[in-house]
This record gives sequence, C-alpha cells and structure tokens, in this order.
Amino acid sequence: MKRLKKIIKDFLIPESDKFYWDKKATVLEWQKQTGKKLSTGSTNQDIYNTAVTDGYNASWDSLADGFPDYFIEIPALDTTVAIVIGIYAANRVAKFTDRIGSEKSEKNTGKKSLEKMISKMKDKDYDKNTPYDMRSGLNHRKMGHDIFSYAKKSIPGDYVMRDKLGNLRTVADIVGGSNQNKFSMSDIINATYGRETNNFFASIWDKIEHTIFHLAKDMVTPNGVPLPFTELCNQFTTKNNVSGYGVDNKILDSIQNEFVTMRASDLTSIAFIDSIHLLFYKLKENEWKKFDIDTIDATKAQLKVLSYCSCVITQMFLYLFQTQDIQDFHSLKEGIKNATKTKDRKTNANDGGTLNWVMIVLIFKNVCQVFYYQSKTNKALLSEQQQLIDELLKEQESYGTTV
Repeated sequence: MKRLKKIIKDFLIPESDKFYWDKKATVLEWQKQTGKKLSTGSTNQDIYNTAVTDGYNASWDSLADGFPDYFIEIPALDTTVAIVIGIYAANRVAKFTDRIGSEKSEKNTGKKSLEKMISKMKDKDYDKNTPYDMRSGLNHRKMGHDIFSYAKKSIPGDYVMRDKLGNLRTVADIVGGSNQNKFSMSDIINATYGRETNNFFASIWDKIEHTIFHLAKDMVTPNGVPLPFTELCNQFTTKNNVSGYGVDNKILDSIQNEFVTMRASDLTSIAFIDSIHLLFYKLKENEWKKFDIDTIDATKAQLKVLSYCSCVITQMFLYLFQTQDIQDFHSLKEGIKNATKTKDRKTNANDGGTLNWVMIVLIFKNVCQVFYYQSKTNKALLSEQQQLIDELLKEQESYGTTV
C-alpha cells in the first residue's frame, strides 16, 4: 500500500529539477568517497537514502565548483550603456562630422571645415584641374572616386576634360602614345602626376599622394565617395555637352546616395564607439579577470554588436525622418509627419542619416567572432565536464534506472 501511494505521489507531484540533480550529486559524492555499492536490486531512492544515512548531502552546484566560468553574464546596465554609446555616436559624432565637413558649412557653423583644413595642407593649386573631377556638377563623383574601379578601361578616348593646366583636351591626347579607344582612370592619373621626376618611387608616391589628398577632401563632406566597385557599372553615352558624353550607372543613379556612399562620419562614429569601449573594458578588468581570454573577447564582441547596431538603426532613423535632432521633440514630430514624403535628396544631407556600410561589415565580423568563441567554449565545456558525465553514466549502469 505504501509503495502504491509513493507511485501515485511521484506521478502527481513531479520532482523539481534542482532536487533531482542534488540527489544525483549526493549519490555520486557518496560513491566516490566511500566506494560502496548496493545490490543491483536496490532502487535509486534506496541508494540515495543510504548516502544520506552515511552523512552525505551534496548539491549539484558544489560538484561544478571546480569548473571554470565559461560565460560572462552581461548585466542590463552594461547592455544599456552599449546601446547608448551607439545612439550617441550617430546623433552626435556622425552628425557633427557631417556638419563641419564641407566648406559650404562654414557659414552655418562658424567653424573651419574639415575640407578646408585638408586643403590648407598643400599649395593652393595642388588639387586644381584634377583628373578625379573630370566631370562637374551634381553627382560628378560617380567618376574618378572609386579606386577599385581605376583599372577598368571604359573611358572613351574622345572624352573631353581639362588637363593639369586647365586646357580642354581629349583623354587620348592627355594619355598620348596609344591607339586604343578606351582608357582607365589609372591611365589618366599616370599621365597627369609623377612626370616631373625621373625617380620611380617619387613618381609613384606623387600619384598616391594626389589620390589620397583629393579623396580625403571629398570623404569628409556629407556627399562622401561612392562605395567600392560601384564605378565598374559606369556606361558612357554620347551627349551634347562639353565632354561629349554622359555617364549612366544603374546602381548610383537608381539608389539614393545615402545608401551607396562612404563618408568620414562613418569612420568617426566607429572610432568613437571603439574608443569608449576601450575605456569601458578598463573599468571591467577586475570583474573579468577570472575569465579566460576567449570568454572576454566574446563578451567584447557582443557589446560592440549592440553599439554598432544601435548606431546603424539611429542613423537610419535620422535619414527616414530627416530630423535634425532625435532629442528635439518638435523636430522629431515634424520628421515623423514627413516620413512618408521622403524623397531622394540627390545629395547627402548633413544630418548624420546614412547607411553605414563599414559598420555593417564590423557587425558581421563581431557576430562571427561571437559564434566562433561560443563554439570553442562549448567544446571546452564538454571536455572539462566529461569526467562528471562518465561518472553519471557509470552510476546509471551500476544501479539501473536514474534517480
């Protein structure tokens, strides 16, 4: 009758997981310390009762005390801090970089622009009549501003542009010594720079320096430069204009500029997030010192993903609602009202609103790091606990059904 009552009780009132594993730990500890074994006809409850009678009462947590900590639990406060860092990077750092980037911004901000600061590093005519600006006007940067497309020979030989002295000449005439019909940006750069020296390395450096100088000036402006490889899609069609040609690009012409450009604010927001994270890690050194390097690196990667994602989302928010400050209620209200009327502004506005492709790449990189470290940790955890698993299996085989 008692046995029947126990069966009914066990069926109706299931044992808690914690109590189950504590009983298992008690039996394992008793067996390890005493070496005793009961008859094969004994139930697991009999074994447990004997272990308790012998003075053993262990918990599962006590058995796992010897294992190292493999995971850092990120507190809600740390999560919040990481997210706030990303929001600040977008709404303050990226926006500020855009606002002081172009020389046109000086009238509004009263501050010397980043573009002018770079220009003053060289002589006044250093970047004049540059081949990188072989086109002029709106969206002229879809030619000559993507270094990954410089090798493609797609520019017609009879395309008219200004040479270094400001004279209108065809590309074929500027490059010279060739009977080919199509030329690359590299051909034009080689024909324009590095020709005033016989030193090979000085010539190469002159070309590199002019390229870096010009692209840096453009990069700090809100318009930025096209994404890598996008200029490979350039198609030239004859037109009645100074150059004799128009340039069509299915990517740059059909997608809004905020989605197909890179600008300095992309990099300054990343630099800000990384710098603040370094300071944050310093504050967490004592708390994290008991963990191994892989666990710490995985935690750092998770925190960076939070900051990067919040920054990208905030910048998209600024773009969609075209608001000057997400903390300004009136501006936010107006932005939401006009959200459905968002049009291609043809040129990037200086409101920090853009799709930060560099940061998206970093998000992907850090997510991969998290998966890598977690996989590595899981293997290490299984290896460390294999002895305990073996003891569980041995105990189960010795006494039949588990507790």
